[in-house]
Amino acid sequence: MKKCLVRVLGCLLLLSSLPMGGVDSVSASAVPQVIITEMVPQPNKSPTDPTDSYEYIELHNTGSSSVDLADYRLKVWTTPTTSQTWDITASKTIPAGGVMVVWVYNVYAAGLTLADFNAHYGVSLTTANSYILTVPGTERLPNTGVQKVVLARDTGEEVSIAKYNDAVFNNTDRWEDTAIADGGIVYEYPEYEFPGNITMRKIASNQKATPGALPSYPNIWITELMPNSSAGGGSPNDAYEYIELYNNSSSSIDLAGYKFQWYYNTASPSTYVTWDLWANHTVPAKSRVVVWLQRTESAGKTIADFKNHYDVYVEDSVIYPFETAAQGLANTGKKSLALYTDGGTEVSRVTYNDGTSNDTTATVDTAEDKSIVYSYPVDNTTNMRKVASSQYATPGETYNWFYGDVHGHTEYDTYGKGTPAQAYKDTKDRGADFFFLSEHGEELDHRTDYPQSEEWRDIRLQADLHNFPSTYSSFPGFEIAYNHNTGYYGHLNVFNTEWFYERYNKSFPSLFDELRATPEAVAQFNHPEDHFGEFNDFTNPDGDPLTYDLIPLIEVRTDRQFEYFKRGLDKGWHFAPTFGGDDHAANWLSTKSRTVVLAESNTRDSILDAMRKRRVYSSYGDADLRVNFKINGAEMGSKLTSPGTLNIDVTAVNPTADNISKITVYSNNGRVVASQTFSSRKARLTASLPPQYGYYFARVEQSDGDWAVTAPIWIVDPMPMELSMGNRQTTGAAPVQVEATVHNNGVSALTNVVVKFFKDSFDPANEIGVTTLSSIAASGSATAVTAQVPASAGVKILVQATATIDGVSRTISNSVIVPELLITELAGNSPGGTGPDVDEFDFIEVYNNTKNAINLGDYAIRYDYTDENDKLDVTGSFVIPAQSAKVLWLRLPGSTKTLADFNAAYNTSLTTSDAYILNATSRQNKALNGNATWVQLVRDSNDSVVSMAVYNEGTSAEYGPIVDGEHVISFLDTTLDGSSIVYGSPLDGTYKMSKLSTNQPPTPGSVLSSQLPPS
Repeated sequence: MKKCLVRVLGCLLLLSSLPMGGVDSVSASAVPQVIITEMVPQPNKSPTDPTDSYEYIELHNTGSSSVDLADYRLKVWTTPTTSQTWDITASKTIPAGGVMVVWVYNVYAAGLTLADFNAHYGVSLTTANSYILTVPGTERLPNTGVQKVVLARDTGEEVSIAKYNDAVFNNTDRWEDTAIADGGIVYEYPEYEFPGNITMRKIASNQKATPGALPSYPNIWITELMPNSSAGGGSPNDAYEYIELYNNSSSSIDLAGYKFQWYYNTASPSTYVTWDLWANHTVPAKSRVVVWLQRTESAGKTIADFKNHYDVYVEDSVIYPFETAAQGLANTGKKSLALYTDGGTEVSRVTYNDGTSNDTTATVDTAEDKSIVYSYPVDNTTNMRKVASSQYATPGETYNWFYGDVHGHTEYDTYGKGTPAQAYKDTKDRGADFFFLSEHGEELDHRTDYPQSEEWRDIRLQADLHNFPSTYSSFPGFEIAYNHNTGYYGHLNVFNTEWFYERYNKSFPSLFDELRATPEAVAQFNHPEDHFGEFNDFTNPDGDPLTYDLIPLIEVRTDRQFEYFKRGLDKGWHFAPTFGGDDHAANWLSTKSRTVVLAESNTRDSILDAMRKRRVYSSYGDADLRVNFKINGAEMGSKLTSPGTLNIDVTAVNPTADNISKITVYSNNGRVVASQTFSSRKARLTASLPPQYGYYFARVEQSDGDWAVTAPIWIVDPMPMELSMGNRQTTGAAPVQVEATVHNNGVSALTNVVVKFFKDSFDPANEIGVTTLSSIAASGSATAVTAQVPASAGVKILVQATATIDGVSRTISNSVIVPELLITELAGNSPGGTGPDVDEFDFIEVYNNTKNAINLGDYAIRYDYTDENDKLDVTGSFVIPAQSAKVLWLRLPGSTKTLADFNAAYNTSLTTSDAYILNATSRQNKALNGNATWVQLVRDSNDSVVSMAVYNEGTSAEYGPIVDGEHVISFLDTTLDGSSIVYGSPLDGTYKMSKLSTNQPPTPGSVLSSQLPPS
């Protein structure tokens, strides 16, 4: 929870119209020139006349040139079929940086003048900064229900969008933003931090209306308050009360020029205590300071004690110990605190326990060791807005930690239990800060026509009804599962959209087009696994470099998924790890594993923004582990350009006393660049490193086996080198050599490029070869080849190439798997059957890629994704000699066919030493064509995949119409009866075979040289 400093686009800062703190910059081209900044939909004409006579829409010109409103129109959108359009026909200019108040002049305003408008709001607008827009009859800004106001050009181009009463997406009578007459609704740009978005962020409603005046912000904000701290050790004494201040100015501020006035009796404004901050203490621009109110109970306690009490790792200079003698912040009753200059000018003011007007015993905001959080004022006063109480205390910290789950199912899924309402309620009751539902799109009603789906409507409605800003954030979402006959890609969650899709009516590549068109969406790669899918080895579906940013999340909940996380990073994706329970049994949050988000506050906007910025980590087994990972002060998920030295800082705190045992910092291809062991509940690793690699992330391990993995921080300096890899057969004892080709994409030659080869990891002890390429010309390439790979095939060979580029040592890396066994042919539509599930002679051809015999009795075949343990074992002994092929015949249950029948079907003469009969179980009672689109050969000892062949993968265009509720599938690679699919050695550095040709005449037991690594 950042101290409620709403992050805004850096380009707007120059306009002095938005807060100056906690910003992320994007190009100015992303900002609409004219934006909606305030609306009043429900003004009273007079104390006795509630008619909407003084409605207005405030517009702000953010650009450097004037704008004539005659080129614009306003559209008030209630439903797709219900709207009002008001064309602005008269010429009216908004100067650069200026504001225009558009008075919605309807029948209720008849006879009123601008003087009346000014008197009503206590302002002094002129004809230069106001415009009277006459609308037909009783048309106006509706007071109830979801409303959307669109500013558009006369050409139809929409420029700015502002919504209100939209907390529940399909309500017709809600007043949440219009509950107070004459209350203003205040907006900032943008609602979602995504380039090109034009929807405004609603930051406050039912506020004092300020037509014509953009908010002005104090130089110093009171952002967090701790009135009721303990003293530690079970003592309730308020030893660690504090006031957090934020310097919103562009210059440092010395607090010696300021004082606090604490109003302990709000019924008597002249009754207060003054605390003069007489000591010099400088607060840098855009930084925080924590004024520690040292009472009598604080005697003998140090800054280290203070930081330890709140488990924070801030610099000592952030803490300003201030002695207040016996007096501190009271815990009960309505109280207020103001910051003044020594000259008596009020700078910032906060109030707490103000749930009732004059309750002297209220403690609604003052739970012990929980803080109250405030945000900047929007009504041109010094009154900070209280946005949350009973929050985790984070003195001096930019963000807070919020814990939840991003993958849940209910009875709307075939295998799920419970209702969406129950899921949201139960997770809130179990202490979650947020929860995301993600029903399978293909399981929902009207799955190809989402506007008609009642189940989708209920998911979204229940998410809205159970959302409690600053306490619990609930999100609707869906899971789209690209598996089997929709292409072997995997499953993805998509959140925060009006639409959902199922796997047949939105292909994997086209889903990315939808994400580009829906900036408010947040997407996630789900459980990357061999049997669910690994997204085509994380290949970019369209080659656009910006695609790597479209999916900011990936589930990491097992060690195997941790390996896929690293693989995806190495392929170029920019994502952060999450933990998703994937619960189907109404037992949401049944474990202590969590997705953790570092966000400004517990609101939907803040949580989603944090996810888009990748301030996220996966916490396995621990529901309160606090981790922070920074480089040069930038948070996890950041992208750094030309950073110089990397000052790495990883902190981990477990409030419930589980000990941290190790912190490791990783870089490309799993390289460990820093590591340290610990044995305490708090740990910190720091290191200074050159910017040698492309990304860095941290893994925190606990002594009880729990762990957390953070989002990376990327170094995005252009890298003129690329590294490609391949296998080559040898004549020696090892199966292959590994070659690495360095490509110079720069305009200058590269010299003395050092290429090193490693087995399994970048541990120096695992180095198996090194070559120095003396020179690589611009746009040229050079190849380094290892000495022979160790005799045990199936190993992972890693390569790194290091060169000095612009005076900085930079390294790129890649990896390749040297497969021990290759699946070289599949018969998925064998002769002798009458349908795709009754083929009698389906087979899998396996080639031994090593120089030693391999016993297939240590392996198994898996081809049914529904259960990773559901596989067919090769029992006993079945040996494949070195560099030879054998056949595994998948014989269906109950089949009476013999090996002689098999040979007759394929015109072969295989013996029992050439072919092994895999008898399919009753559970796996289908042939390959109808049951899967992939086959895996796995090792019995650890269930690891050795070789994998994929087929019939494709896009939605390759699927026929729906018949009896199901799509008619086109089996692309197995359309010809009695045909096979031929595979070659992997080309992408993995164990996935390269598909060479389909619908071929089968040749079981015979392998061509073109299917093997080149010699």
